[in-house]
Amino acid sequence: MLGVAEFARIQIVHGEFLRIQRPVKSDELGQWVFSETSFRERKMEEVGLNQYLMVGAVLFVSGIVCMATKRNGIGVLMGVELVLNGANVNFVAFAYYTPLGLDGQIVALFVIVLAAAEAAVAMAIALNFYNNHMTIDIDRGDELHG
Repeated sequence: MLGVAEFARIQIVHGEFLRIQRPVKSDELGQWVFSETSFRERKMEEVGLNQYLMVGAVLFVSGIVCMATKRNGIGVLMGVELVLNGANVNFVAFAYYTPLGLDGQIVALFVIVLAAAEAAVAMAIALNFYNNHMTIDIDRGDELHG
């Protein structure tokens, strides 16, 4: 029986995986033997800019659909957060794959701070709306009071 520490042996040199040893059951004695494969021998497709842009676009479109279809104020806020997160994925992807440097990460951090402030203000508005109308259905808020 293999213990947790013996499940896979990985050799790491200078922060880079060099080889991995995986347990394989031998035929003759039923003992566990480690077979060795190199990470450099295995071909793994790198995730490129297009995949990040597709994830960002899916988040953005799902946020737009959520904002358009939800009648609940909390659902609309979740849609806004999805739109902002889709934009953040695109900012960080463009910063990594283009020579912009840290500009994308800085803009994404600013958007995260802005989203936190927006969520706090929107929740305060939603609580006040609920106190006045006893619902958070946004179609019921058609009149404005001073």
